[in-house]
Amino acid sequence: MTDRYDAVPPPLPDRSQPVPPRRRGNGFGRFMRGLGRGLNITRLVIINVIFFGLLAVFVLALVIGSRGNAVDDKTVLVLAPEGALVEQYSADPFSRAIGRMSGDGVKQVQVRDLVRAIDSAAKDDRIGRIVLRPDRMQAGGFAALREVGAALDRFRKAGKPVLAWGASLDQGLEAIAAAGADAIMMNMQYSPRTESMLGVTAYADVMRWVAEQRTVLLFDRLAIMRYWNEEGIFDLYAATKDYAMARHVHECIGRALASQIINGAHLDAENMQTKR
Repeated sequence: MTDRYDAVPPPLPDRSQPVPPRRRGNGFGRFMRGLGRGLNITRLVIINVIFFGLLAVFVLALVIGSRGNAVDDKTVLVLAPEGALVEQYSADPFSRAIGRMSGDGVKQVQVRDLVRAIDSAAKDDRIGRIVLRPDRMQAGGFAALREVGAALDRFRKAGKPVLAWGASLDQGLEAIAAAGADAIMMNMQYSPRTESMLGVTAYADVMRWVAEQRTVLLFDRLAIMRYWNEEGIFDLYAATKDYAMARHVHECIGRALASQIINGAHLDAENMQTKR
């Protein structure tokens, strides 16, 4: 005898089960199902078109951008910093991004970024010169300006010129010309102490460039006082403490300026009376 647990049950008779007839929905149900499938296919097509369209635009932007970043020979580097020169940003990257999008962000320029751009341009043979536009730049202190000025000096030592252009001076001269008046420009005074802390060359270049473009007389007080100091005519190191010497220096500057105005206006100096 076999164990009842090992017994194999007999095969069942082959009885085919009848397939129930397929239920046919009404016409409205078939219409809604077809409409759903059509909308789904349309949705997928639209999503694919948008996706591949954006992908094509992205690839095209990369290709055009890579071509646009090519630097040709004798390229001019335009530096137009907007905002204050700072060592570190006063806001985190997210706040700066939100500020740029809303237009209310604090405009700041990191000194190290500006100096790095100038030094890289000095080593790049494709960069021929720098055009500096300081109209929207705000001084961030003597240390920041001295660092930028030193970078511009290194650029000049590489045999490349630095040009400057100021829209504010240019607009002011236009207003003076429109009023029918003549103008004379005078740059800053020279001081060895100030020059050691502050790069004034870029500012002087701005005034010189605008004067040449506008054919305006420039009284170069900076060059005159530097010459006096180098030739030992005045000891400008002590001029800030010696008030008598400082007064004498300014009197000489006043006479030189008056003489240049008289010569430029073709006036008869002998017939002019001066009150002291």
